[in-house]
Amino acid sequence: MFILMKSTTRSLYAATLLSGVILMGISGLVYSDENNLASENAVPQFEHSTDGFNRMIQLATPKQECSAGDIDEQVGDSADRTVKDNAPQQEITVAQREQCLITVEKAQNLWQQKKLLFVDVRPTQAYRTAHISGALNIPEHTIKTRMFLKKKFIVLVNNGHSLNEQIISCVNLKAAGFARVSVLQGGIHNWSLHALLQGDAKLAQIDRLSAPEFNQAQLENDWVIVDVSKPKTDISALFPSKTIIQDDKKIQEYLAKPSKPHSSILVVGADVGDALVLTDLEKKNITQPVYYLNTSIHDYRDYVAKHNVMLSKLAIPKRVKRCGG
Repeated sequence: MFILMKSTTRSLYAATLLSGVILMGISGLVYSDENNLASENAVPQFEHSTDGFNRMIQLATPKQECSAGDIDEQVGDSADRTVKDNAPQQEITVAQREQCLITVEKAQNLWQQKKLLFVDVRPTQAYRTAHISGALNIPEHTIKTRMFLKKKFIVLVNNGHSLNEQIISCVNLKAAGFARVSVLQGGIHNWSLHALLQGDAKLAQIDRLSAPEFNQAQLENDWVIVDVSKPKTDISALFPSKTIIQDDKKIQEYLAKPSKPHSSILVVGADVGDALVLTDLEKKNITQPVYYLNTSIHDYRDYVAKHNVMLSKLAIPKRVKRCGG
């Protein structure tokens, strides 16, 4: 009998709260047509709920208990989301990459004939410091909204060390009906090796890469690592599957006559300033893109270690309990 009364009391309490909620909701109605409440066009709109209103909803809503099976299922969902969140948004085929890329020589020829338009997708400050003459500076994610570009031949331009995002944009823009889209091979840095830029290329530091930038770029490009640090240390673990040249004589021989002319060169050193020793030689002999790691070997090693730890943590699914209040 006591149990029945207790259950009845709870039901009455819940009903009372629910009726209060309904009354509050009715009293909160606001009509867009205040002069004609009976109008068929009058649209009811609810005011924003208050903390008290939310509290009443919480009290009137019974808590749910989770079974072990529910929790395990939620953990599986969480793990799937973790994988999806950290997976590439879109795969790029070899054919798509080849169809999207345009060489500096070909782009320069068409540009001189005014048959293409460069769209610089770098941040505004970088664009203002140095850019290709006549290039438009448009954020990459807004290009689809610029209808005046739809019938033009546009060439996307970034720094050049990493082009995957631009290749994806190229593919998507073509699918969206843009007449012709390409990506400048080697980006603005490669262009600067063949033609002048408007602005100050040296101040723009388009040849400098931070640790995160190179860590991303090394996944998609072939690199020759030129190590000018002294004393030398084993850096093969930092640059897996890359060609590494450390001997001073071999470095000069390679720069004068590269055995991998289509690869980009990354110059690294024990200190940030070490890389600058190649600047004069680069201007005289090197025709392939040369980048400088804008941090020391020691700092880059620390970055890679921390980055790998972060990735390992992201790979471990967390137990998330969403029911039970």
